[in-house]
Amino acid sequence: MAASSDIISSDEGILEEGQLGEAGKMAAPRDFIEDEVILISDEESERGEVSSGCDTSRFLGGIGEVTVHRQSRRLDGGQSLPVKVLAPSGHRFEGRVKSGAVYPTSRKPDVPGSLGQGGDSVFDEQPSTSRGASARLECLEEELLDYDEDVEEQVMPASKGVVKETPHTVPKVVRGNHFGNRPRDMVAGSLPRGEEARSVSVGFGGGREVFGVGMRKGGENVRVVSQVPRKDGVDASIQVGLDSGAGAEVKLFQQDGVHLSFMGNEHYMLELRLVIADLLGEKLWDREAPHPQRQARWCEHPKMAEAHQAVAFQFTVTPEGFDFQLSREALKHFFLTEVRSWRKRLTRIKNSILTGLYPASPTSWLLVTVGTVGCLYAKIDLSAGMIGHIRNVLPGSALLGTHTKTLMSATLFSTGLWLSGILFFRQATKLLLSYHGWMFEPHGKISRSTKVWAGALRLVSGRNPMLYSFQTSLPTLPVPSIGKTVQRYLESVRPLLDDEQYVRMETMAKEFQKKVAPRLQKYLILKSWWATNYVSDWWEDYIYLRGRGPIMVNSNYYVMDLLYVIPTSRQASRAGNAVHSMLLYRRKLDREEIAPTMAMGLVPMCSYQMERIFNSTRIPGVEKDTLLHLMDSKHLVVYHKGRFFKVWLYHGGKLLNPRDLEMQFQRILDDSSPPQPGEEQLPALTAGERIPWAKARAEFFQQGKNKSSLDAVESAAFFLTLDEASGFEQEQDRSMDKYAKSLLHGKCYDRWFDKSFSLIVFQNGKLGMNMEHSWADAPIGGHLWEFMLSVDSFQLGYTADGHCCGDVNPSLPAPQRLQWDIPQTCQEVIHSSYQLAKSIADDVDFNCVLFKTFGKGLIKRCRTSPDAFLQIALQLAHFRDKGKFCLTYEASMTRLFREGRTETVRSCTVESTAFVRAMEDPTQSKEQRLSLFRKAAEKHQHMYRLAMTGAGIDRHLFCLYLVSRYLGVESPFLKQVLAEPWRLSTSQTPQLQLKMFDIEKHPNHVSAGGGFGPVADDGYGVSYNIVGENLITFHISSKFSSPETDSFRFGNNIQQAMLDLAQLFDVALTKPLN
Repeated sequence: MAASSDIISSDEGILEEGQLGEAGKMAAPRDFIEDEVILISDEESERGEVSSGCDTSRFLGGIGEVTVHRQSRRLDGGQSLPVKVLAPSGHRFEGRVKSGAVYPTSRKPDVPGSLGQGGDSVFDEQPSTSRGASARLECLEEELLDYDEDVEEQVMPASKGVVKETPHTVPKVVRGNHFGNRPRDMVAGSLPRGEEARSVSVGFGGGREVFGVGMRKGGENVRVVSQVPRKDGVDASIQVGLDSGAGAEVKLFQQDGVHLSFMGNEHYMLELRLVIADLLGEKLWDREAPHPQRQARWCEHPKMAEAHQAVAFQFTVTPEGFDFQLSREALKHFFLTEVRSWRKRLTRIKNSILTGLYPASPTSWLLVTVGTVGCLYAKIDLSAGMIGHIRNVLPGSALLGTHTKTLMSATLFSTGLWLSGILFFRQATKLLLSYHGWMFEPHGKISRSTKVWAGALRLVSGRNPMLYSFQTSLPTLPVPSIGKTVQRYLESVRPLLDDEQYVRMETMAKEFQKKVAPRLQKYLILKSWWATNYVSDWWEDYIYLRGRGPIMVNSNYYVMDLLYVIPTSRQASRAGNAVHSMLLYRRKLDREEIAPTMAMGLVPMCSYQMERIFNSTRIPGVEKDTLLHLMDSKHLVVYHKGRFFKVWLYHGGKLLNPRDLEMQFQRILDDSSPPQPGEEQLPALTAGERIPWAKARAEFFQQGKNKSSLDAVESAAFFLTLDEASGFEQEQDRSMDKYAKSLLHGKCYDRWFDKSFSLIVFQNGKLGMNMEHSWADAPIGGHLWEFMLSVDSFQLGYTADGHCCGDVNPSLPAPQRLQWDIPQTCQEVIHSSYQLAKSIADDVDFNCVLFKTFGKGLIKRCRTSPDAFLQIALQLAHFRDKGKFCLTYEASMTRLFREGRTETVRSCTVESTAFVRAMEDPTQSKEQRLSLFRKAAEKHQHMYRLAMTGAGIDRHLFCLYLVSRYLGVESPFLKQVLAEPWRLSTSQTPQLQLKMFDIEKHPNHVSAGGGFGPVADDGYGVSYNIVGENLITFHISSKFSSPETDSFRFGNNIQQAMLDLAQLFDVALTKPLN
């Protein structure tokens, strides 16, 4: 019989027994296996397995996949059976098979190897009387006898949900379980009832685990209904059923993790699946499937396969039309997810209305209306006749009664009065918040005018403000005058220039002030009138997003865990609590339940930066990057040992509890699959130069599975790294330095530096966070971090053995392994970015200093500002370290204004340098030094206050420079100013912003703060954190490549400078100097 790719049939379209041949062969380019009809090629006989009902047919001989496209009822007597099969080549084969071509078997109820009732058929050792069946059975027995020993020897022993061989003889071939019905007694393996019966795994070929089944009900009896292993131990065909008859989710896989088949609770083969991406994850098209049947398949790792129960609806494309199916379970999850989304939208709408009405409320409107109407009925007209005028002009007044018209007129008047009151109170609040005299008053001495101001502000501010209640009431950042900015600039550089240099700079400044500056200032003032903030948009764009260099080390910064406490040493448990705490923070953020930060408990600060904490990422571009912020994200992406996993954060519309999250993270930790080619170092693209990353993203990540997986990363709530290393360990020397470097750059490829923040959980339970800088400044990340640490330790807690509290839901879909197809050319770009990032990371010299001799308590007793004290100590330490002064940057916030970010305080002043020289001059007395110190501290405080109130130097000059570039105006003065390097860059991160616990009762629950990389190649970066009353931490960074810097040396100089300053004051130290 000749092979053909066309339909093989007789003239009547019937496949007769004689046409099939003695062995039941059919001429076709591929082998086909149908429920009770085995269609074999001329060239070879192959094995196969099929489930009844023709849900699917799996060809296991290595040739390809076979789909039973349609089948009518089973054969009975002399009836014929219409059959359509789909070959891997895309051709359809149709025909009819009479009973003579079918292979019936004897019925043996209650005997292993037979299903008893139900009309399903299996092969056993008894040959049929059918000639074709006998020939086929001989072939099957000949093939499968070699497998009997393999099955008996290689089925893994029973332990914790592993399939166990039953006392019955394992059938040679077992086929025919219908998942929609209760499984019969025929089993190839079984699991006992109980909590252990949650998963099934089968090993073939020397114990290789090639199959996994996730069961939804741990208490049901799980039965392996059929199995046909391959001789080489690579492929396996398994069917599993539940005693309840609900059916099992069955997945067949190969050793390399490529998905072969899926059979769920619905029982039709799908040529096309529609997947609700928000519920299931990404859909990967199998482009190798031939036209016209192109099937959407899931390519997943066996242990990390996403649950497919959430496929909301499916349909099969056939020549006769479309066959639709609906999944109730999936629709339920879809419905609950939509309910959650709509609740979130309605909450946002409600909060927008309440924020827009603040300091009023709907209740106040009702009171005003009731009061107005009540006065009318009491014949008291508070409107001075306006209500009567409104009543006369009401449209359709002839159709309304007198009382109705009066009530409507009073309501309209009350509403207008109420809205006018809102506008008045808002303007009054903005006017009062524009007063900053309170900042410049001596500590402890409040003037009468400030007291009156404070009382008026409390009166108009309202009660219980929401997060954004004050946004529209905050004043805009003022534009300083040119003369004052130039004057302050010249004062700041005077100690750094000799007389000749200073005269030259003074001449340039005055020329700029007279000729160029007035024109630039006009444009800047014009922008300040229509822009919310004349600095912030340009600062974000030009300082951050247009930077083409690596952001790792150069821009990103880090935050550390609790210094003395590790709540649990279990990595998955700590990650579960941390992630859940952060999601609680996100929920409060979405609902605007977080109270705005208030200076002195009275003056609100801008909260707009907090909006982009979650669901945000930096997208690389050739000329400039962009910030992508999503309103919501239902998943996070986890990186572990070079693999990416997608973890859903909600189930059934509800946030996963910490115990569920712990289980998900433990599944990832237990997974031993290797990374895909190019996957391990893929995050290095975010650590290198921005242009190569932007080009690689456009070339290799704009379609297919790479786009799908990258979208999952960029749309995640945040990025989580389950690190293989341990965090800070107090008993190890310089462990703090290694901990800081790990948080700052890690291995250069195990953090996604573009995400708004990456949470790092170390093997010993220590935490940390790496934050991208463009979207917000350090106090915003610190606010989130304090909330997380407090909730983790004092609200969620852990069990006695270190696990998260709560019950686990074993039916949760496992984390989904993200799939990548990284070509060799892309891997070369990744490697190049990694090499550059590694060179940067290896050059970072880091030293973390825990200064415990004294803290804020002693500094307060010295009657000076803690920040001024530390800045002067840094000046003294730097002079001793390098023998000279340098331009010093200290970050100050401008959040007293709407959308304010930062301003620079130039800490190296004439007064501070005079004090440092006095400290190094042995002829100076203690009294002289102390007098100079107080002058330097007062000067620093004054400069800091000016910066906070919008009268800083650098942001004004920066904006003037941008205007000059837009206008094409050359300014040597502005070029000189912006080219000056900051060789000492400092910052202080505030602690205990939230006060969620009593630090006096829990003195060990303090964080070491955070830090950043060096700004200049030959300079230092210093982040200092005042931790409680008796601890100050310094995070010092520099570059090994610079011969002028040494972070360890500078750390020693800082500690000695702190001790020398303390000796100027007659106060007792917390600990001895030595």
